[in-house]
Amino acid sequence: MQIQFYKANGHDRTLAPKDLAKLRISADSLLWINGTSAEIAALPLPEALADAFAMHDPAMETVRVHDSFYTLSIPVLSFPGEESSGALSLIVGQDWLLSVGEGVATDFEAFIDHDVGETMKGKLSGSTLAVALIADHFGRVHHRIASINREIDRMEERVLTGREGRNTLQVMAVLRRQVSRLRELIDSLRGTVHALTRPDFLPEMAGEDRAHFMHLQAGFERLEDEVARVRDTVVASFDLYATRVAQDTNRLVRTLTFFTIGIGLVGALAGVFGMNFKVALFEKGEQGFFLAAWIMAGILIVTAAVALVSYRRP
Repeated sequence: MQIQFYKANGHDRTLAPKDLAKLRISADSLLWINGTSAEIAALPLPEALADAFAMHDPAMETVRVHDSFYTLSIPVLSFPGEESSGALSLIVGQDWLLSVGEGVATDFEAFIDHDVGETMKGKLSGSTLAVALIADHFGRVHHRIASINREIDRMEERVLTGREGRNTLQVMAVLRRQVSRLRELIDSLRGTVHALTRPDFLPEMAGEDRAHFMHLQAGFERLEDEVARVRDTVVASFDLYATRVAQDTNRLVRTLTFFTIGIGLVGALAGVFGMNFKVALFEKGEQGFFLAAWIMAGILIVTAAVALVSYRRP
């Protein structure tokens, strides 16, 4: 859990829970409390924050506007390999913000450590900080998309060089499932982002804060485009793999055709020597037998060489 108190003059500090009881929040300050629901419920919150937290519903899926604050919830990206995603709930006042969630939802260590020394975050409003936290989660989605793209590049290189191995389809299935989860996440975010940018959302909101929400919507639209592109890339990779398999199948069929021709020639030659006619060639005894055997072996060797060259040819 983190309790950050920012002042407009740059006197930022991390508070202990006992400091909240005597804390005075003013227009030139910003209080941010980040933690799980149980952790925040145990804090001696100022009255306004305690009332707002009591009205917050962790299961809500829409933006709700109250007299002096509003609440929203967004799904957040899970760690790789996890089936379910978490949810981040934000309770936003003019000069304060509560971010509530479990695990990765409230993991803002990197966000906090990014600031070195004093900052001017005390000049920000709760809405602006909320936009920054949501954008931080958008950045995690961008990182996941980048990792998927790198895996696709490695897989396609293996396919093109003929070193794809037996698990290529399994890798594609994993990538397809990851992209599917990203699309579900984007679909769940769409309603919240659009609600925050509607003209009737907090008409009294300052123009600067509203501009931040519009930038958030633009970032969300770029995120939608990236997810759509990575999905197309996964589909194209499957087409590439199918083309490579078809090419290998054609080469194999061509090789087997040459082998079939060679075996057919040997069979025809054996049939000729097995005909019940008196020909001088058939009366040569062992010499004739070895001659026929060498001819058959030569045919098989020639057809095998031609088949091998044909298989290695692209």
